[in-house]
Amino acid sequence: MTAVLGDIDGLSALANCESSTRVCDVVFVHGLGGGSHSTWMASDPAQGFWPSWIGADFANVGVWTLGYRADVSAWTSESMPLADRGTAILETLANEGIGERAVIFIAHSMGGILAKQILRHATSFGVKRWESIAANTRGIAFLATPHAGADLAGFAELARLVLRTNEQVGELRAHHPRLRELHAWFLKFQGDQKFVCRTFCETRELRPGILGLSLLKGFLVVDQTSAEPHVPGEVAIPLDEDHVSICKPPDRNAPLYKSLKRFIKEALTAAEGVSGAAPARPPDLTGEWIADVSRKGEQSYSIALDLEMMGNQLLGTVHYPTGDAGIHDGVVDGARVRFRTTHTPQFGDSPAEIRFEGTIAGESLDLIIQDAGGHRRASARRKT
Repeated sequence: MTAVLGDIDGLSALANCESSTRVCDVVFVHGLGGGSHSTWMASDPAQGFWPSWIGADFANVGVWTLGYRADVSAWTSESMPLADRGTAILETLANEGIGERAVIFIAHSMGGILAKQILRHATSFGVKRWESIAANTRGIAFLATPHAGADLAGFAELARLVLRTNEQVGELRAHHPRLRELHAWFLKFQGDQKFVCRTFCETRELRPGILGLSLLKGFLVVDQTSAEPHVPGEVAIPLDEDHVSICKPPDRNAPLYKSLKRFIKEALTAAEGVSGAAPARPPDLTGEWIADVSRKGEQSYSIALDLEMMGNQLLGTVHYPTGDAGIHDGVVDGARVRFRTTHTPQFGDSPAEIRFEGTIAGESLDLIIQDAGGHRRASARRKT
């Protein structure tokens, strides 16, 4: 496990990220005024950095945290640099192999908007290594993310205070249509992909003095209306926290952490259930086989098959009475097997293609052998 560091830009490996057997990558994405590590420190300093708990509780999951600049220009520029940042982050993720297995995002505040932008770009540019990130996304958890609510004044006020900018609230609010349009895309994408979505919202006002801000009074940064994603079958879960403390559970018994553990389990189950079920391991045909070959009106004979499995690929050699031939295009698909050889018959003057196709029945193979002269049947058994 990587030691907890200060906030840094880019993708940081936290736990299990070097494991070749991990089945999923969980990526934490911080929000406005946050950082790759500071956002996720537990509210009880003695408990430390809580994303590390995920790594300890899910040994088959890689845990990462993403750091990026969360400045106000992402909102006030007409070109909306947040979109450009999403493209750069996609390449950062791909460089670390994110998308080669199931992906789960856990995002706070503006990080949720960035996660949606990342996924949209991943599906829009025709870059295969980016497309796999979107295709393999199996879950997103939003913590106090403003999706497309009627009132973004609280979030705009946080931007003004955290970033010490004089930009008017109205300039941020002007991007509300973009948020609405992005979220409309996300809802269709989530509906098509059927990944797990979980949302949490704050119910307490941000207190004066938090984050070193000078506040005349507390205020609610993202209200429940803005945090509601309107994902079918889900509603925003209210927590007795403010916009900052919502992503700082004190210990493993905190409601947020318990909910996120269940969310990750559901997302992992969804990953296993893609295309109906995880692919079954094909039967292992590795070894030596003896096949009795026959065709009506001809004398039967035997051939030997020396087979080797690599995943669902079948390799090896067929030992004909007249010589040996390597196996090509061998595939085991469930209970079916097929392959071909190229072999020069005893009285032939040129190589001939011979095709094998059949079924696996326990410790026997029932095969049809096809060549230019017609087809033969073969029954193969393991050599003892």
